[in-house]
Amino acid sequence: MNMRPYRSKDPGRSLSYEKFSSHTGEAGFDLIAPKANLIELAARLTESGKSVSAAWVGAEAQNILRIEAGIPRYGVDFSEDNLLLEVGMEHAVSYTKGCYLGQEVVERIRSRGHVNKKLCGLLIDGRNAVDRGTSLFGDSKTVGEITSSVTSPRLRRPIALGYVHKDFWQPGTSLSLKHGETMLSAKVSNVPFLTSS
Repeated sequence: MNMRPYRSKDPGRSLSYEKFSSHTGEAGFDLIAPKANLIELAARLTESGKSVSAAWVGAEAQNILRIEAGIPRYGVDFSEDNLLLEVGMEHAVSYTKGCYLGQEVVERIRSRGHVNKKLCGLLIDGRNAVDRGTSLFGDSKTVGEITSSVTSPRLRRPIALGYVHKDFWQPGTSLSLKHGETMLSAKVSNVPFLTSS
């Protein structure tokens, strides 16, 4: 883990760490600090952020940015039952490193075959996000499933991440889904849907 220690200029303060990362597609970092210091740390960040119009955002706004950036979330968009190559996380696996658990499967898929489903972006017609687990249809058969969906304020439409069968995952492919009693159209899209603002 690439973390850089940060020590407050005030003597006697606890050591904190920062790690450059992005959970939303925007430039960012995680701060790791002792629980006892969090309220004071939040107050100091709030005060120092005023000069650059920084503001706290809630979980809903963070989730919208995450999905617009096409970033999957563990426990929502993938689990231990998914292969990294299905999730689009090829950057997180080594093809040259020595032995590790699952290496043979990963290498076999890369060199000889393919995965049968892949996490894709989806542009959905309508006004509202759709439920997790909603089935996707192509050629009158089930070809995938929604894992995350939000209504994107910047795109002014619902978008989603979902697994799509290999025969239907090309960007621009038209699919359909049932939302309540209504059939809606969806189109496979590249991710990120939007780049950083």
